[in-house]
Amino acid sequence: MRTSIVKLTWFLLLFSTAVFSQIDSTISENQYIYDLLESSSIDIEDSKLIEEIEYLIENKIDINSADVEELMQIPFIDNSVASKIIAFRDNYGFFTFKRAIYNVPDVPNSELEKVLPFVYFSDEKDIDIPITKVDPRNINIILRNRILYDAQIEQGFLNGKYQGTRLASYNRMQIKFDDRIKLYALIEKDVGESSYSDFHSFALSFEKILPFDNLILGNFQFKFGQGLAIWSPYAFSKGSDAINTVDRKSRILRPYSGSNESQFFRGIAFSKELYGVRLAAFYSSNQADVTLSDQNSFSSINISGLHRTENEISRKNNTNVVSSGLALEYYPYKNFKTEFLYFNTKFDKKLETSERYLPDSDFFNWYSVNYSLDLNNIYFSGETSSDGYNTATINNVMLALVKNVSLIFSLRVYPFDYFGLYSNGFGERNGTANETGFYSGVRLNTEYGEFDIYYDLYNFPSSTFSSTLPTSGHDYLINYETRLSSSLSLNARIKIEEKEEELLDGIEKKIGNVEKQNFRVSVDYKINPRFRLRNRVEFVNYSQSFGNNEKGWLILSDIRYNLSGVFRFYFRTVFFETESYNSRVYQFENDLPGVMSNPPLFGKGFRWYFAVSYNPLEIMKISLKYSELFKPNVNSFGSGNSEIPGQLDNRFSFQLDFDL
Repeated sequence: MRTSIVKLTWFLLLFSTAVFSQIDSTISENQYIYDLLESSSIDIEDSKLIEEIEYLIENKIDINSADVEELMQIPFIDNSVASKIIAFRDNYGFFTFKRAIYNVPDVPNSELEKVLPFVYFSDEKDIDIPITKVDPRNINIILRNRILYDAQIEQGFLNGKYQGTRLASYNRMQIKFDDRIKLYALIEKDVGESSYSDFHSFALSFEKILPFDNLILGNFQFKFGQGLAIWSPYAFSKGSDAINTVDRKSRILRPYSGSNESQFFRGIAFSKELYGVRLAAFYSSNQADVTLSDQNSFSSINISGLHRTENEISRKNNTNVVSSGLALEYYPYKNFKTEFLYFNTKFDKKLETSERYLPDSDFFNWYSVNYSLDLNNIYFSGETSSDGYNTATINNVMLALVKNVSLIFSLRVYPFDYFGLYSNGFGERNGTANETGFYSGVRLNTEYGEFDIYYDLYNFPSSTFSSTLPTSGHDYLINYETRLSSSLSLNARIKIEEKEEELLDGIEKKIGNVEKQNFRVSVDYKINPRFRLRNRVEFVNYSQSFGNNEKGWLILSDIRYNLSGVFRFYFRTVFFETESYNSRVYQFENDLPGVMSNPPLFGKGFRWYFAVSYNPLEIMKISLKYSELFKPNVNSFGSGNSEIPGQLDNRFSFQLDFDL
């Protein structure tokens, strides 16, 4: 073992210069992920969506054999774009190289560019050859090792509450055998946890080599329909894409290799098509962190995944959860899909559900029906789900009746007492409950640029976190993107949000209006293929009915440098000033591959970071990031055990990736 390590070290030192001209496409894909999330999501503070997108990139779709539904798995690709790609392929033959996709008519290049990171281009002869067995010589191993270190010491370490160390670590392995057998393994430790395998995950996936179309042993996700009954923790929210964030696009069954420590299943799952009906089923026996009321009942499920203090450790895996389910997919007509779902969950203790107007129980059932109807330029989709007591529903229609114009309309009705333990449907709030809303969006592609506009009107029939009474609200967004030249692009965004909340008027609480206005302009300048600059200015206005008016601003500057795809350097400075958290501003940060942060900035301060990515070998990538946040007018950051004394918060992170 020691001899192998020495040989590998000499190999890295002697040949790193020789391979300097190699181009690593995965780095450009990481940049694509960053741009995608930055433009799509407005104020998600901790985006785990990057794990979903990374999975899709690592498991690319064959564009020469995919159908419309498969292409719609790609983020922000709607039915109209997918249908035009398939129609062009059917009429003119296979796509033989990447740039051929730009020949698809009536689709802007900006839309087609979104497809490329998620697809590969097979030959016709490859598709015609039936695969009956796995070639053991065709093995791909992907390793990722990451450490994060906060230079400042949190209060939990100073007062002795944290039981572990200050280092966070992440170690993941993926092994693919001929792309038909896939093994995923992960161990992770958060800051303050004592065990370097505090969270561990394992999945083994078989695709089209056994009697099943797909068989998964270990951890997996089971997603259905529009997410009203069952979904993963990952879903896009409202953002600059006005069309494609509403309609959920599900692959029902998928191995789970993420680091989110909740909302996944552990056991066995499979899918199989028989006589035109696709069947998917699962059985899971997992554990959850819960807050116990007594030995036989609990009041809530904790999804943070943190096990730092004695109290958090005492809740770790203290309840068993057994779930099973069955989904059927059937096409009664070519373009009309129907899906049916039943699943249940049983805890070994009773869940106190009095606040949800359901009887306390340890056993829960869900039933759901999902549909989609493709009429070329009109696409209908929707789901209706029941928890046995109440029914939630969402229905969407997408229209592409006029060239370069796309429309979407969506109506959602989630009763205040609907209980969705694993749900993640589209809406203003998380939880898929206590909300009705009507969303409308339009995209206009013109010779002057692309406009995305949405308007969302919603109300909350029962009490919420911010009000004990029913409330309502609305928000709208206008996003404009254009290329002023081959090297200069412009993005302008306006978002206005107005909600009713319970506010303090003197000493009395009253229902009043809260309005937040965001105005953003960013300019990208590509000096040459290696060097790129970005500047952004954002203003925020926040106001309440009873006189609490605030303002805020942010000025951001980016430098990106790329040397032959082997060495990439990112540097950012951010100046900001807001009056409180209410007028906070957000900025997605370029980070290590597989990490994405969108920290809220408030108060007065300065943030900067640099990130470096270097490929000394075609099979190896080294990444690191250092960031600092300085606030001159504060004495500490955060609160409780997470409080950091002083005016500076800085972090160092380092990662190694191997693709063997």
